[in-house]
Order: sequence, then structure tokens, then C-alpha cells
Amino acid sequence: MTNGQRQHKHVILRSCIKWSLYASISIWLGVTVFDQIENHINISFWGHIGAEKERQLSCIKDMYYMFVTKKITDYSDHEWQRDELYTFRSQEGALYKKGTIFVKYLRGLPGDTLEINEKHEIMVNGKVVASGFPIFERHGIRVPEKFIFKETIPPHKYYMLGDTEHSYDSRYWGYVDEEDIIGRAYGFFAVGK
Repeated sequence: MTNGQRQHKHVILRSCIKWSLYASISIWLGVTVFDQIENHINISFWGHIGAEKERQLSCIKDMYYMFVTKKITDYSDHEWQRDELYTFRSQEGALYKKGTIFVKYLRGLPGDTLEINEKHEIMVNGKVVASGFPIFERHGIRVPEKFIFKETIPPHKYYMLGDTEHSYDSRYWGYVDEEDIIGRAYGFFAVGK
């Protein structure tokens, strides 16, 4: 082996050691940092990739691919944000099994007046926040009379809605219990927000 070949071999070896060291430090830092925040942040790959057909089936307008959820650790000290996205676990339902994860907008809080009138307008404190029951309409189902009402949202209950006609939300299955809410959701690759 010539002197030049030996030097080249040492350069490659040094480079491999250096990059192995960088990779080890990066992995260690990543694991350490993630370990510190994992009780507060939950990275969740919910949503859709954005193909036009899939976009049309979305329950949240103009959201793509991923949501990151900031967990709620103390409900008694939590400040609820109306009209923001929240992640929660579903109750038993006709279309989804109990515990299915949803991401919807928080539209109604405890103490708010919720009304669904004869025109099928969903109103919170007199303001229309959604209209109609498009899933029922699409399947030719008549809206049951019990879906027309006016009441005060009870303590520890929240009214969650999507913002497209495909959204299966509180207008169909009622309130979300506080204990089922995981936390605030933040959409990534959002368009038009």
C-alpha cells in the first residue's frame, strides 16, 4: 500500500468516526429532548395527504397530513379556546368504535346556549356556527325531532364541529366529555388559514 493510499484510508476513517459521533450525539439529544416534552406534546399523523379526492372527504377545510396535539395535563386550570382545534376520543357510536381519535373545532362551551332550530341551523349563543345535517341528507335520512332543541351546555361538556359537509361531529352524537379531550391540535401544511 502506498503512502497516498494510507493517507486516503485515514481520511475516510476519520470522516466515518466524526459522522458516527455526530449521529450519536444527535440521537442522544433527540431522545433526551423528546423525553422531556413527551408528557406535553403528542405528535399525531391524522388528516390526509391532500389528493383532491381525499381533500373533498376531509372534515376540516384546507388541512393536510398531520396534526400536533398539545396535551392538557390539568383540566381545572385549562383555558379553553373557542373556535380552535381540539383532539379528543370518541364515545361509542354507530360509525366509529369507542376511543377513536377525532380532531374538530370547539364551538360550544359549558354555560353556552345551544340551539338547533327548524331550519337546522346550529346556533351557539344566538350565532349560527353550522347549518344542516348533510350526512343524513346524503343518505335520505329524515332529521329526528329530538335533534331540534334549545338548551344550556352542561358543565364539563363541549360541542365540537368540523367545517365541511363530511364532518361527523357533535350535531350527530352530542357533547364531548371533558375527560375525553386530549388537547389542542395544530394543523400542519394548512392552506388558506
